[in-house]
Amino acid sequence: MTDSGGTPAGGAVAATGWFRQAVQSHRAGDTGAALQGCDRIIDLAPSKQALAAAHNLAAVVLAGQGRLISAAHHIALALDACPRDPRLHAHSARIQRSLGRYAAAAEAARSACRLEPRSGTRRYELAHILRRANAPAEASNETLDEAESLVRDVSGRDTSLANEASLLLAEIMLDRGEPEKAADCLRAVVDRDPEQIRAWAMLAELKNGPHTGPEAEPPLERLADTADDPEDRATALFAVAHLKLGRGEDSPAFQCLRQSNALRAEANPFDPEAWEHRVAVETKFAATRHPGAEAGGVAIHSAGGRAATGSGGEDRVFVVGMPRSGTTLCEQMLSAHRQIFGAGELTALEIIQAELLGQQSGESSVHNPAWTLETARQAYLDCVPPQAGGHARVVDKAPRNFERMALMFDLFPRARVIWMLRHPLDTVLSCFMQDFGPGQGFSNRLEDIARVYAGHARLLRSALRRWGEAIELVIYEDLVSRPRETANHLAAFLEVPFDPAMGHPERNRRRAYTASSEQVRVPVNARSVGRWERFRGELESVSKWLAGEGLVEADGRSRLLAYLEEDSTAGPRSGA
Repeated sequence: MTDSGGTPAGGAVAATGWFRQAVQSHRAGDTGAALQGCDRIIDLAPSKQALAAAHNLAAVVLAGQGRLISAAHHIALALDACPRDPRLHAHSARIQRSLGRYAAAAEAARSACRLEPRSGTRRYELAHILRRANAPAEASNETLDEAESLVRDVSGRDTSLANEASLLLAEIMLDRGEPEKAADCLRAVVDRDPEQIRAWAMLAELKNGPHTGPEAEPPLERLADTADDPEDRATALFAVAHLKLGRGEDSPAFQCLRQSNALRAEANPFDPEAWEHRVAVETKFAATRHPGAEAGGVAIHSAGGRAATGSGGEDRVFVVGMPRSGTTLCEQMLSAHRQIFGAGELTALEIIQAELLGQQSGESSVHNPAWTLETARQAYLDCVPPQAGGHARVVDKAPRNFERMALMFDLFPRARVIWMLRHPLDTVLSCFMQDFGPGQGFSNRLEDIARVYAGHARLLRSALRRWGEAIELVIYEDLVSRPRETANHLAAFLEVPFDPAMGHPERNRRRAYTASSEQVRVPVNARSVGRWERFRGELESVSKWLAGEGLVEADGRSRLLAYLEEDSTAGPRSGA
């Protein structure tokens, strides 16, 4: 045996040391060193187990950087080495689920179940994936039936998962449009564990019956004060705030919102300066870049420059805009059309951008796939649900894709973009009132929401000058007050015949999994238009700042459309 790894035994010893160092580097946040350590083990390949462990660790490191496609590549190589390891199949399922590849995720989760047939955790994970795999389809399909059967089986065989299983079963019942059965599942949870905040919060959203609505408020108020986890306290406070809002108790409701958002901001800080820097880079590329050079501000190579005619993305539709600006309602309207498929909020563009940035930074494994324009485009298409096939138009409704317009049009130069716009103050207020969880860090401070809104407006102004013919602006207030007229206009923009079903998005049986999932189940209405006026006092400082940016008048009226006509070379007018 030698320390240099010159013999098989020496190689195993060296690999063990490198693996420990790679783990330590990962824990210290040194991505480059962690991946280099994995590469050394992979190149040495002392055993199949060591090879699988190195690829699995590389997948963990890359996934932590948002580079999920490379992570999926490494976990596939790990499975090639150790195909009967259920933990690797489960890890693969989680990565594929994060990519939105639910068919692949379900296949991996089924493999984990077969290898660990007695594991309730594996069956629960499969059920969770199957429920989300149902998103583009009607709520009564056999996939949802299988998910329900798995959850009930987990409830009966694994008491440690009883609460999680009941919560998932409640969500499935809501998907089916059966709130009474959902309430029964949630009551079972709080009967077993009165401290279960998520169950109380879900019950608070239901409108009638025991332990629902106002009856959930006292336990939620108590738990908001006593829960150990700040995340749990924030969840309870959001639920209490919305119960108070429903009774018209605006001032105490807003106080709860301030407290809950403060907890989230502390746990999930947002850096507005870093975000505005990215906006400035994207704005520059939208205004000055030449075709085929770079994608979204990062280098990308293509043998053929721009996409060929056959791959120009004529069928691609991107619905973008600030969160809470009506993007979900717009997608529900579009997907009601027989020729239009709603793919939901795909994360593909965000992930591809992270992959390209990682490749450019040098913090990459030599065993990662190489990225070109063609491979990036195919990676995006691989994340689109297979049910999209045969439709004339496919809608990707990830609102914040407005942050990567250059990449979008490099991959699909003939794509169409629908950009949703809503009154700046209504948008700021709605984001602040929404419990996004950790996914939208900017939404926890009114000032940060305003800055993101202003940055999004600057991006739009530049995008209109660069790709104006491909972008259709839809005003939220017009959509909710004149839905049929707006739908007719959108059909013309997408070059499909008008379908009367578009005028009634609430009848669309497709399930939406976003913060607006319940709003789109009721007939289109304008009840939330102008809601900011109820909170003039709370929004006073933000309103003044937005006025300084030229986005609202001194009295709060929107001047967004006038702003878009102004000189796009100017940067932010003021700081927040």
